[in-house]
Formats: sequence, structure tokens, C-alpha cells
Amino acid sequence: MATQDVFIRTSSGLTRQISARDALMYSAMNPGLLYSLVYIVWAPAFYPGAHMGLAVLFVLMIFPIAGLYWYFSVSMPRSGGEYIYVSRTLHPALGLWACFMLSVTALSWTGQLQDWWIRWGLADAIRSVGISHNSKGWIDVANAIDQPIVRFLIGTGALLLTLWLFMKGTRAMMRVSYWAVAFAWLAVLILGLLVIVTGQAGFRDNFNRLSGADYNAILQAGKQAGALFKVGFVATLYAGMVYVNLNTLGQTFSANLAGEIRGVAKSQALALFGSLVMQMAIWFAAYMLVYAIVGTNFMQALDSLWLKGVHSLPPALQHAHTSSEPVPMLLIAFMTGSPILQLLFGLCFIVATWVSLAGLGFAPIRNVFAWSFDRLIPTKFSEIKTRYRAPVYSIVAVIVVAEVFLYLGIYSPAYSTAILYTIIAWFLGWIILGIAGIVYPYRRKELFEAGPPATQRRIGGIPVISILGFLTLVVSVGTEWAVGQPFFKGDASASQYLTVLGMAVIPVIIYVIAHFYHKSKGIPIKLQFSQVPPE
Repeated sequence: MATQDVFIRTSSGLTRQISARDALMYSAMNPGLLYSLVYIVWAPAFYPGAHMGLAVLFVLMIFPIAGLYWYFSVSMPRSGGEYIYVSRTLHPALGLWACFMLSVTALSWTGQLQDWWIRWGLADAIRSVGISHNSKGWIDVANAIDQPIVRFLIGTGALLLTLWLFMKGTRAMMRVSYWAVAFAWLAVLILGLLVIVTGQAGFRDNFNRLSGADYNAILQAGKQAGALFKVGFVATLYAGMVYVNLNTLGQTFSANLAGEIRGVAKSQALALFGSLVMQMAIWFAAYMLVYAIVGTNFMQALDSLWLKGVHSLPPALQHAHTSSEPVPMLLIAFMTGSPILQLLFGLCFIVATWVSLAGLGFAPIRNVFAWSFDRLIPTKFSEIKTRYRAPVYSIVAVIVVAEVFLYLGIYSPAYSTAILYTIIAWFLGWIILGIAGIVYPYRRKELFEAGPPATQRRIGGIPVISILGFLTLVVSVGTEWAVGQPFFKGDASASQYLTVLGMAVIPVIIYVIAHFYHKSKGIPIKLQFSQVPPE
């Protein structure tokens, strides 16, 4: 069979319709710009003494990884991201494995994290109105929304809306990305206004009046529960590596859409690096403004009390059906008595979160498309249908998987905890990517030398892409160490790794089946991995 005949068709069918600014907005909002309002509870609870404003600085560790993606995406500007890079550099099985780990992790969040905006955006915003106005009716509505069946139905409806958005094509996804960024900045502006209008003294007075507890008593109780009222460098480092760097995951997904991006070198540079700058600015502002209103030590105290158990929190912060994290969307009850600001702040979290979850599901569609284009899964998944140039079967597959994760997240508490550690799977994929970056100029010398001059730069005779690959490997291994701290200390069960183990086995099975199937048909599937797929 001729070399040019190894692919399913001579063109992918995707079109370059994403501008540089579209790519920037998509990459900026993908990880969830307002997830920081949840991590401000979790990170210091597990790493006492962590200061989340300072932890933002550790995003600098992600810049070399973004650089590696830039080099690869400019060298091989095709949809599929790390699957294309690793399969053409190391081995197709490793390419599928690394990309599968990232894709399923993203889809697990697309499903399970629908519950975040329902609980902390919708229910807690309504509950905050009830607390500040002493209204049982508002609190009852929030409690009704908190019921698992209600959250599952709302989440399912949101995934159906996501399905419709995906069917509308790439341009529709890019348009809603702007909404997510706009609402994230609006949330920051609201917090900035409340610093001026309410301040920490006003928050303390409102808390003492409405919460059923005393501000100073919470500080003492939190200290006894393990809160540290001083900044710890190691704790802040671990919090940054796990909870802040985790908040960047999905930022590189513009590379997975490279086959649809115009002016890929310029656009990817803006998307991959500009998005990190924007994320750092929003997170730093959000963290510091919340600390300014609530009080850094008080927030640390609440975090430690939450980890100790719901019963340890003030009565107003305890409610049925959920784990009652004292997130800012709930604490806004003590920041302002305005229901407009309370509900608007909740709406910011809802919009920024739902759109980000759609974005996290959108790139895996292109990954499934790429696997299908290489015949590792049925070719139906790479068929382009509808006038919006959408791969319908890939879209449906992604939404079905997300729905499964939504169900597990709500109805299986053990799984709900385990899914938090899928970051382990993500960085395992990046370890493979880092190795691919190191060896690419040597193992695939012809591809490296055929790339644009900018991708062939060297420092001290060593290709820059190899240096970035090494740094990606180091950061990924270091992050795995940081994520593993709760297991090493005995604060988390090693059984949580079972989710990651399942994710690691499935792509191996897929590849083995594809390999022997095509071998039996006499199709020289190995030949296609010697070249980059057609546009």
C-alpha cells in the first residue's frame, strides 16, 4: 500500500476557524477561573499554613510545559495534541496512553464538576440570601436544590445543553469562552467593591450577628483543629503545585485544537503563555480580596474546622446533603446584605464553571477524532457531520462518558473523593510527554529539521524542545510527589489510586485490540505513525 494511502482520507475535514484571541480566551477559561474560590478552602485544610495568594507564584512551573506544547504544536499543527506528538516520537501505544489519561481526566471533571456550580454557585448563592435575611424560605429552596436527585437532573440538563453547544461547532465554543472570562473578572470586581464597602470589620460584625457563632471563637477553635496562623513555605509550595497548578490543567488544550487554529505559531504563543498570565492575575486578585474581607487567619480556621467535620462549623454554614465547604459564595452572606450582589456573585461562579467544563470536554472530542483518524478506534468517530463541521459520534461519546462521571460523583461518595486524585493520571501523561520532548530532535530528526526555524533553536548545542521536555518531566514528577503527600502521611487511602489504575489499563486494551485487528486485515497501520496526519 502506498504511503499516502495509510490514512482514512486525504483531509481531516476540520477547518482553521479559531483566531489568536479565540485561542487565548479558550485556554484562559478552560481550567475554571473561579475554581480558586473552592481551592481557598481545600488547599490550606490539607496543607496548613499555605497562603493561596503566594501559591499562585508556583504557576511559573507550568510555563516550561506550555513552552513544550508550543514547540510541538508548531512542529505538528494538527488536532490531537499530545497523542500526535508522542505517537510520532515514541510509540503509538504511548501516545494513546498519555492522551487517554489527560482526556478521561478532563471528562471526569466535565461530568463531576457540574455538581460544583449547582452546589456552590446556585444553592449556596440562594442560601446566602436566606442567611443574610434570616429567611427560612430561601434556605429551604437551597436545601431542595442540594438533594442528590435534583443535582443529578440539573447536571444532566447542563450536559444536554453542552451537547447542543458542541453540535453548533467550534465557533460557538469559542464565543462562550468570552463569557467565562468576563464573568470571572466580574466576580473579582464584586469582591473589590466589598473590600471597600464592607471590609473586614463589617464582615466580622455580620458574622457575629448572623452565623450563630463568634468570630474570635472560630479563630481559637480553628487553631485547636490544626490551623496555622503563619505562612509556611513548604505548605505553600505543595498547595501551589497541587491546587494552583491543578487549576491550570486544560490551559494547554489549545494545542489539541491546533488543526483548527489560524496562524498557529502566533496564536499558540498568545494562548499558551497569555492564558497563564491572565489566570495568575485573576486567581491572585480573588485570593487576596477574599483574605482582605474575611481575614487570612479566619479563613485558615474555617478550612481546618471543615476538614475536622461539618459539626465543627458554625450553625449557619451547616446544611444537608453536601459537605458544607465554607466557600466565598456562601460567606458572601456576611459580606453584604444585598441579594443582587449575592446572587450575581453566584451567577459568576455558575457561568465561569459551566463554560469551563464545556471547554474541558471540547478538546477530548478532537483527541477521540485523532484516535479514530489513525484507526485506533472505529473510523465512525472521525466522520464530520452537520453544517457546523462537528464530529457527531465523538461528541456523543464524550457526553455519555461525562454523564457517567456525573452520576458517580453524586451517588458514590468514595468515587467522589477518588476523582480528586485524577491529577495523578494527568501528570503521568505529562511525564510521557516530557520524555517525548527530550528525544524528539534525535529520535525523529527528519521531522525536527523539517519544522519551522523557530522550533529548531538550541541553547549550548542542546535543542530547546529537549530542555523543555526535561523541565516538563521534572515538574510532573515533583507534582506527583506533592499530590502523594496525603497518602504518605496516612491522611488518604491508597485505594484512591484505583481510579487512576483503571484509567491506565483501558488505553492499553484499546491499542492491543486495534493492533491485532488491523494486522489480521493486512493494513500497514504502523506506516501512518511515521508521518504527521493530513490537515
